[in-house]
Amino acid sequence: MRITNLILHPIAISDPPLRSSYGLHAPFALRTIVELQTDSGLTGISETYGGDGPLAGLEAARSHVVGMDPFRLAGLERDLSREAAAAAAGAAGGRSQTYLVPGENPLDRHRNRLPGSDWKGGG
Repeated sequence: MRITNLILHPIAISDPPLRSSYGLHAPFALRTIVELQTDSGLTGISETYGGDGPLAGLEAARSHVVGMDPFRLAGLERDLSREAAAAAAGAAGGRSQTYLVPGENPLDRHRNRLPGSDWKGGG
């Protein structure tokens, strides 16, 4: 199985301001929906941080992600870590989620045909 396409959907969701010692925050939260399509017809969907920085980080990872086996993540982590180390400190983009925790890869549940809630620890 290989990833054939990475589609990013930046969204804003309603997030009512809460009163706290830190003050009020914006009435919305920025998130990015990540859609991975594979050559075997599977599509995985997940969400991660939103905004310009995380979106730029995901776009920068596109060339590494498309064409890879979705279950061989050590190489992706290594490649992205090398690029991050080579980049100037404080560059735009920051760190993006790379699905290194079991159950956070949007295609994990297809490995054994288990419900996603089983991978996430739910019932």
